[in-house]
Amino acid sequence: MDISLNQVEFAYGDEDFRLQIPELKLAAGSHTAFVGPSGSGKTTLLRLLAGITQPQSGAIQIGDYSLQSLSDANRRAFRIKHIGFVFQDFRLIEYLNVQENLRLSYRVNEALNLTTEVNTRLKSLANELQLTDKLDATIDTLSQGELQRAAIGRALLPKPKLILADEPTGNLDPSNKSRILDLLFAHAAANHATLVMVTHDHALLNRFEQVVDFEEFHKKESTNA
Repeated sequence: MDISLNQVEFAYGDEDFRLQIPELKLAAGSHTAFVGPSGSGKTTLLRLLAGITQPQSGAIQIGDYSLQSLSDANRRAFRIKHIGFVFQDFRLIEYLNVQENLRLSYRVNEALNLTTEVNTRLKSLANELQLTDKLDATIDTLSQGELQRAAIGRALLPKPKLILADEPTGNLDPSNKSRILDLLFAHAAANHATLVMVTHDHALLNRFEQVVDFEEFHKKESTNA
């Protein structure tokens, strides 16, 4: 899915934060890294792209969908069906085991159908993520790395056309970091999905076709002030 933002502005109530993006375009199937200081709006933009948060003004177009024109219910269905979001804080459900967490998107909305093929894909994905022996484990028994991998698996299982990943390698050791990045790129390629990833690890940036530095948005804002 291609992404187009035009004159997007977002602020959190009375907080001293304002994100202004005059224009941003990401091609379908591209791999883009978001970098910049903490608090510069990287995670906020991921939430805007997912339709979790709505901008105060401007337009966000993802594929054929104009997010601001969708109702809350349709935006949620769009997100579940087309977007795989890897949250920085995982957002795993503690009273569900790993397998149930991986299937969660199929349980919370009718936009996705849980089929035999999905269950077969789940087992294959769990193997890629080295979680096969953890499928029946409860969330509170997992290490940070296992939690991260489970969150990635949940995002990838529906074969999304847009993968939004917020520091997906942040809790991983170097060998697992490289392997997970390979997995994200492979799944994006297999489904012609667009990958957008927030990272503070500049050693990874040479793997991305496009790097968006959020400090630049704030420099533009200061210049225009």
